[in-house]
Amino acid sequence: MSTQHRSLALVLSSAVILSGCATTGMHPDSARESSAGRSSSVASGMSLAPPDGSTAPSATARMVCSAEIRRDIAQILKFPSLPVGIATWSEPSYSCMYRLRVGRVVLSVEDSSRLASGRSYFDRLRGTLDPTRRLRGLAAFGLPAYESTDGKVVFLKDGKTLSVDTTRLASRTIPDQQSRADVAYAIAADVIGCWSE
Repeated sequence: MSTQHRSLALVLSSAVILSGCATTGMHPDSARESSAGRSSSVASGMSLAPPDGSTAPSATARMVCSAEIRRDIAQILKFPSLPVGIATWSEPSYSCMYRLRVGRVVLSVEDSSRLASGRSYFDRLRGTLDPTRRLRGLAAFGLPAYESTDGKVVFLKDGKTLSVDTTRLASRTIPDQQSRADVAYAIAADVIGCWSE
């Protein structure tokens, strides 16, 4: 990732923090959630309650399908309208897939509340990806983080592993000569900014 794009992502994530991030509210048309093979719209302020009595995803995990992140994706990719996310909960994994006209972006959270199990998942995931490099310093926001060259960025915070996958974006359609990795990092930085608020 270029230094210029990394710096821009850091500035944007700072703006997200300053503008505020709501972790529980969702626009009625912002996301569809799927659990146990069924899909339903999620109304503003509602959360997914699995029918089998298992726990629901945390507000922190649900942030990846929030209106704030939808706006950030639209801004980063210079879309005129907000994308719709399709959310899926399979305990303990919550994901939000954005099917865009230029490809697909998937944000996922391994929603662990225990630091040890979260770290174990974070480390195992790294072993399944193409060659990765560790993010350091300001670029990592002081958190364990790594990225792959093909467009995946992963952060660990409070036992929760955030993964942003942009490998299915059409690179020729990404604005400002950004790479897939640039886009993944910018989106991840915005989520981390909201998680750190």
